[in-house]
Amino acid sequence: MNDSPASSGVAPDTPATSVRLRPAFAIVVVAAAVIVALFRLPLDEPIEGWQIEGWQRVVFSGVVLITAGVALLIWLFRHSGIPVRWSLRIVAVGIALVVLAFATLRVRYDGNMRPIVGWNDWVLSLFGLMPTATEGPWGELAERERRGRELAAAGDRARDSLGFLGSSRRPEYELQLVADWQAHPPEELWRRPAGEAFSSFAVVGDLAVTQEQFGEEETIVAFELASGEVLWNHADTARFASGLGGNGPRATPTIEGERVYVMGATGLLTCLNLFTGELIWQRNVIEDNAASVPQWGMSGSPLIVGDNVVVAGGDQGDGAAAGEAAGSGRTHAVLLAYDKQTGKPAWRGEDAEDASYGSPQLATVAGRPQILIFTASKIVGHDAATGAQLWSHPWPGNMPNVAQVVALDERRVFAAKGYATGSVVLEIVDNGAGGMQVEEVWRDRKLMKTKFTNAAIRGDYAYGLSDGQLECVDLAKGKRVWKVRSDYGHGQVVLVGEHLLIQAESGDVALVKATTEGHEEVARFSPLSDRTWNYPVLVGDRLLVRNDQEMACYRVQLAE
Repeated sequence: MNDSPASSGVAPDTPATSVRLRPAFAIVVVAAAVIVALFRLPLDEPIEGWQIEGWQRVVFSGVVLITAGVALLIWLFRHSGIPVRWSLRIVAVGIALVVLAFATLRVRYDGNMRPIVGWNDWVLSLFGLMPTATEGPWGELAERERRGRELAAAGDRARDSLGFLGSSRRPEYELQLVADWQAHPPEELWRRPAGEAFSSFAVVGDLAVTQEQFGEEETIVAFELASGEVLWNHADTARFASGLGGNGPRATPTIEGERVYVMGATGLLTCLNLFTGELIWQRNVIEDNAASVPQWGMSGSPLIVGDNVVVAGGDQGDGAAAGEAAGSGRTHAVLLAYDKQTGKPAWRGEDAEDASYGSPQLATVAGRPQILIFTASKIVGHDAATGAQLWSHPWPGNMPNVAQVVALDERRVFAAKGYATGSVVLEIVDNGAGGMQVEEVWRDRKLMKTKFTNAAIRGDYAYGLSDGQLECVDLAKGKRVWKVRSDYGHGQVVLVGEHLLIQAESGDVALVKATTEGHEEVARFSPLSDRTWNYPVLVGDRLLVRNDQEMACYRVQLAE
């Protein structure tokens, strides 16, 4: 009797021929080689007008992976020699693993869109690892106000950092650091978990204020600089979420006198008592402007100009159309000013453009106090008293404008952008007829491609992260002085005396000599260990750092 599978009519579970692995191996090797080439070859410099930036490398890598995946499926079902039933089982297991990953894992992205994989919120909550709002406020109202005033009055007022990029809204400090961190390492004073946010800190005396996201609540938090102990917090039901851009608020609070002004990611402009956290007034900028929340959230920090607080106006979007339909007859405003005492509207800087992600910048240019800012496709200057647009200059490109527009002197303005746009210096003069004339001094798409960051400027030289690579540019000539392929990523650069203090995207903090002679890193330590886009703040010998996971304060030694 013949009991073989062939004689019984039952198909064997294993193929009659051997599995052909070579095609699959070739697909994997070719895909890996292309991806390695994309990340290793210096393709970020334009070659006859063509270039690949960091984020584009990731996109192209994704295309390569998808193509390789399709090729592997074709191999599996048509050319592998594996029975169809086993091929289907392999695919089913793969799908199950993908579903499990989506259910339990969360993917964030760095500045080049490279994925950062971690546990999903519900998994962290299950094990008690999700940050929660610190209990507050501290003490009874009268006692809290006394304590708040005491903290705000401590220390040297000249070292206060009252808002985004410090009191001058430029990334520079008139301090000198001891650069030998081997002999004098930064000393950790405190550390605590942080809610999601890309805000930095505003500091007066020994009182610091920032923003955090806890679940569905956008929270403004004030704490003691020396200890990290929370004095008060104020929460609003608001949440901005973005798979690529991250969750939570973006803007940095602005302190003036006994008040703090804060822009939330969904457009809530809030004025609080600095010492107690009590609400004084609040406006919804998006509703006031019949606007839409920008794709990456409301990011510009409030600017105090005289009796007003000035903020960016969001996108036109459907909101602008709704405003027209309601018969308002108003043009979209890229800037809005509110009375800083009452919150009543003061003026509108109108322009039929989406606002940018940068913060309004006050400067005197061509003899006129102006507010400088990007729109979606222009560099503009608005009268600081009325909001009327004084001049504009084309700045094309469909990608976000994030950096500050900086006045180099009373005639020249510097602007920069990532996404292969580069930088420009403009000369602005009064034309004698009540208007202003704008001319390009130079423009170069290869130079200072600041994506999430700003250049630190000393004299005629700018230092910054150009698509993640540290660069020095001669602003008078429009020429590169030096550039280095560094590991700082899309971090932040602050000028501190003779050094650049660099908050790397990885969480490291590095000291680099601020010199035209070339790149020389002299010290480094690792206060954070995750994606960091937030600006560091130096208040005397206290260094505040944070990201969307934690915050910490270090004591650094100052030079005599």
